[in-house]
Amino acid sequence: MKIVIVGAVACGTKTASKIRRLSKDTEIVLIDKTDIISYGACGLPYFLSDEIDRIEKLYSSRKGPRNKEYFENEKNIDRVLLNTEALSIDRNRKILTLKDLKTGGIFEESYDKLVIATGADAIRPPLENIDAHNIFNLKRPEDGVNIKELLKSGKTKKPVIIGGGLIGIEVAEAIRKYDLPVKIIDMAETVLPNLFDKEMTEDIHEEIKNNGVELLLKSKVQKFLKDDQGNVSGILINDDIIETDMVILAIGFKPVTKFAEKAGLNTAKNGGLTVDQYLMTSDPDIYAGGDCVMNKNVISKDLVYTPLGDIANIHGRIIANNIIKGNKTKYDGVSQNAVTKFMGIKMGAVGFNEKTAIEKGFDVISCIIKSHDKAGYYPDKKRLKLKMVADRKSEKILGIQVTGSGNVSKALNTISMGLFFGVKIKHMSNADLAYSPAFSPALDVLIVAANVLENKL
Repeated sequence: MKIVIVGAVACGTKTASKIRRLSKDTEIVLIDKTDIISYGACGLPYFLSDEIDRIEKLYSSRKGPRNKEYFENEKNIDRVLLNTEALSIDRNRKILTLKDLKTGGIFEESYDKLVIATGADAIRPPLENIDAHNIFNLKRPEDGVNIKELLKSGKTKKPVIIGGGLIGIEVAEAIRKYDLPVKIIDMAETVLPNLFDKEMTEDIHEEIKNNGVELLLKSKVQKFLKDDQGNVSGILINDDIIETDMVILAIGFKPVTKFAEKAGLNTAKNGGLTVDQYLMTSDPDIYAGGDCVMNKNVISKDLVYTPLGDIANIHGRIIANNIIKGNKTKYDGVSQNAVTKFMGIKMGAVGFNEKTAIEKGFDVISCIIKSHDKAGYYPDKKRLKLKMVADRKSEKILGIQVTGSGNVSKALNTISMGLFFGVKIKHMSNADLAYSPAFSPALDVLIVAANVLENKL
C-alpha cells in the first residue's frame, strides 16, 4: 500500500511516523509546500519573548532538526518532498497533481490512501494598505524571526496587536518584555470573548492594563495607513487614527482546503473538511486531520473549528491506526479546552460559557467561586476564581472558566474529561480528587462550585 500525506507540521508528521511504527512495508510519501516542517507554532510567542532563545528549538528533536533527512533516515519515511504544493486530486484515478515550487515543474503522484493535513493559514483581512511593510501574522517560524528582528532592532516604538484572543494576549506579553507600550484592538467588548463571560474577564483586563497594555475594545479596524517608504504608519479605527510602526494580526485562522474542495470533498461553511468519527472524508480513500478539519463538540455535537497542535497530533495517530488496522479507532471530538497566561495571571476555559450555553438552548445555572489552589493556611497558596456552568434540567456540567495566579489547568483538565462522559453536578460534588495542603484545599474549588450549584438547585 502507498500512502501519500499532504502537510508535514503536526498531524502529517505524526501520521507518517505512526504508520511506519505499525507497518514496515507501507510506502509513505510526505509532502509540504515549505522547507521547515514539524514545528511547534504554539511556541512562537515564547520565542518572541526570548524564553525560547533559538527558533530551531521549535523544530528540533534529541537527534537534531526535524527536517527532510530526519524523517527519511530516523523515521524511515520513504520520500519527503518539500517546497511542493498540492494542486488537485483526481479521485477516480487516485492521482495527486503537484507543483515543485522551486522549479515550477508539475508532476503527478499516485496513492492508495491519501491523508490531507494541510493545516491553516493566518487570516489577513482585505483592508486598504494591508500590504504595507511591518504588518505581520504569527504562524510560521519565519514570521517569528522577522517580528523578533524588528523588536530587537529598536526601530519599532508603537506596536499594535489586532485581536484579543489567545495569541494576541501571548504576543502582548512577549512585546512587553522589550519595555514597549502595546495596544490591543478588538471588536468585542472583552478579550477572549469566545472563552469567557464578561464578569470573568475583569481580573484579566486589570492585569493587562496594569502591565502597560492599552485595550481598545469595541473597535473596528477600517484601514491601514502607510508612509512614503511603504511602512505601516497608522490604523483607522472607529474613524480615529492610531499611530503605529508595527502591526501583528492575531484574528484567527482559516483552513487550507481549496484543492480538496475542488475535488468535491465535503466541507463546512468556513472551508474546513468534514470527517466522520474515523477521520475519513467523504471519500473512503482520503483521510484528513489537524487544522484543516472540523471537530465535533462533545456537548452539543455541533461541528466546531479548533485549530490546536495537541488535537492535530491526536488526529495523526488515529488516522494512522485506521488506515493500517481498518476503521477501529474512533475520534470522540473536542471539549474546546484552552489555557494561556499573561504576566501574573493564568486563564482558561473548557466547554461552554454561560453566553454560549444559553445560545445553544440550555436552561443555565451558574456560580462564581473564589478560592486558592492550595490550603488556605499554606504559605505559597495562589488565588483562583472559577465559574461553573451547568444545565438545570439534566444537571450536567457544561463548562468552567478559571483565572488566577494559581494552577488553572488542573481544573480545566478534570472537567474536560468529565464532559466526554456527561459529568453531573452531583458527580463533581462527591469527586475523590487528590488532596494534600501543598496541592489543594480540603475541598477543591471544583467541589465547592458543584456544592454551590447543588444548593441553588
